[in-house]
Amino acid sequence: MAEVLTASSGIIRNNSNLVKKVRFPVAMLPVISVCSAGVNYLFGLLLAFAYAGVNHYLQNPLMILYLPIVLMVYLTTLTAIAT
Repeated sequence: MAEVLTASSGIIRNNSNLVKKVRFPVAMLPVISVCSAGVNYLFGLLLAFAYAGVNHYLQNPLMILYLPIVLMVYLTTLTAIAT
């Protein structure tokens, strides 16, 4: 989350050469920063679940089925904050 907040605060200013283009969608810049941070987050989450699985920390493995819903809410919230 901190990576998205840091990157999105100056992303339009840092890419002013793209923003000056006639048909460039400015709203895509924060979404790109959220997606790049999301990839890092998924790698970390994958490692955390692997560690939890190896050490038997997962009480109910079916709880992983809620993961797409939680990730969707998380990414939507980050996108809303970044724009």
